[in-house]
Amino acid sequence: MNETIAKFIAIICVVGLVSTKAIAQQTSSAQEDTLSLDRFEIHSYVTVTRGTPDNVIKLDNNGEILLVCTLGKTVEQLNTMDIQFTQSQIRLLLDWRLLREEQGVLTTTFPILNADHTKHLRSFMKENASILGQNLREEMIALTRELQSIGREKNAYTILFSYILDDLVWDIWEEKSILPKKEITVEKPLWGGVVWAVYPPRDFSCGTNSISDKGVSLKVNWSEVAIKKMIPFVADWDNFSQMFDDFVEKGKVENKKAKQVFGPFNLFDSSGRFTVPVIVEKKDDALYQNCLSLSSKVSEQVLEVINWKKLKKELGFQDEEEALVVSYHELMWELLDYFEQQGLIQKPIAFANPEEAQSKDIGDLVFIVKQYQNR
Repeated sequence: MNETIAKFIAIICVVGLVSTKAIAQQTSSAQEDTLSLDRFEIHSYVTVTRGTPDNVIKLDNNGEILLVCTLGKTVEQLNTMDIQFTQSQIRLLLDWRLLREEQGVLTTTFPILNADHTKHLRSFMKENASILGQNLREEMIALTRELQSIGREKNAYTILFSYILDDLVWDIWEEKSILPKKEITVEKPLWGGVVWAVYPPRDFSCGTNSISDKGVSLKVNWSEVAIKKMIPFVADWDNFSQMFDDFVEKGKVENKKAKQVFGPFNLFDSSGRFTVPVIVEKKDDALYQNCLSLSSKVSEQVLEVINWKKLKKELGFQDEEEALVVSYHELMWELLDYFEQQGLIQKPIAFANPEEAQSKDIGDLVFIVKQYQNR
């Protein structure tokens, strides 16, 4: 596959922790003793050069070191706590900016939300999702009607999450410098962006796999609960990439093996032409304009409705940018729930009831985006 870029844009659920000083001061020592780091869920909004911060956290007992350092610890204190560590471990965590050292005190650098903080944040985002959802209703209805016109209204959930909420909105904020670009610099090497952890994890979350080449991206919404029904999408790379190459080069799938493997998933018709939504990022594409209109309003309403200064103070975030990234991540799920409760979208059966999902239902999780130079 020539110059094909495969990227994984997903909710990263791995061991994790961390906290700013304000959050750490509210975290009881009892919780440190009873709540294992591997019960937290780590999320990343980052650009990386090699590896990821969560991979470093998982090495050896780095997570244990980071967890106890949420309150700040000296090397001497770590020794008295019977925690095994080496100087190279500490150096690695400092180099990756997962720890900072000030006057001999090691402190974990990224936010950790314990159960109380997470409950507060999610409750607050749920309240705001109701307000935002009402303000966004008109644009949401327009999107679903456009998808209904092409017989793909069941893809609304996936497009709302994977393209609008978890893609375009972030892009708008970066383009307007509301969020700094996730840049890697001399001062901030290896990775740029925000890493944080929450407890408890949500009962349901999903992510997006994207394969891209020549301005075309094939996006697949996924969740752990649906993986068994999506095996060819994650395990048959040769035929998946062949299917994608055919679409990019010929406009339809011609490879016999690829058609045989992916035919049951309701992605294309008998001639190989894709029937999943295709979003062409240009002014005269109705579906794109619906998505752009909704994402623009989301980006504006989130900033207008939510009191970020208050939230930053309550949860001890380092700055408003960090508060926005962490809180909006929770808000996305609340907005999905709100629109689902309002009957404007339907959670794909592969997510809602994976045991009853059939191969054809996986097509509800797939869409295509075509970039257009003069969009």
